[in-house]
Amino acid sequence: MADQTKAQILTAAEKLFAEKGFAGVGVREITQLADVNIASISYHFGSKEELYLEMVRRYVEPVNQQRLELLAETMAAQPTAQSIFAALFNPMMELFSQPKGEPNPVRIRLAARVFVDLADSVTDFQERLFKEVKQKFFAALTAACPEVPPEHVPRRFYLAIALMGGAFVQLSEQCRRNPGRMGRAEIRAAFDDLARFAAAGFSAPLPTTRS
Repeated sequence: MADQTKAQILTAAEKLFAEKGFAGVGVREITQLADVNIASISYHFGSKEELYLEMVRRYVEPVNQQRLELLAETMAAQPTAQSIFAALFNPMMELFSQPKGEPNPVRIRLAARVFVDLADSVTDFQERLFKEVKQKFFAALTAACPEVPPEHVPRRFYLAIALMGGAFVQLSEQCRRNPGRMGRAEIRAAFDDLARFAAAGFSAPLPTTRS
């Protein structure tokens, strides 16, 4: 029964956080949608912040593990910026797809919220969840793109992450405006473009200094 209650809370929280973001959702609203006692969140999670973190973690941790595995395979071959970014982005495709291949609009919207939400609590979660991945991809891009000075790698990497967040927002809007008309091929095309655009940013000219 306890596991069922916890699952109900997580499902309700996912839907509401995807719609409204972290700051826009209250504990009472989650428990009402989950049809559980308001004390259940404190019992199972401790706080709204820890509920949010667990909700995101159950998706992010498997994706991060796959990212690191793909990155290791990429670095063992002949890595390029595009193949490194493909290792970073492509694991999200399975998360965004339902069993028959059609998009999962709630998860796409949730990812968009997580990546563009600047609330202090959310940015703290982002750091906790992505620190290891970020460090290893920094190192991979530094090795694969020796023409980019190491001090420029983090800035360009974060611009690529911002691009990814924007792509998630666009996918979310497409799902909302055209329900049932978007399939796996469209998601694949979006992710392929994303990796190409991010890689192009690493071959862009360096900024010039003015005297």
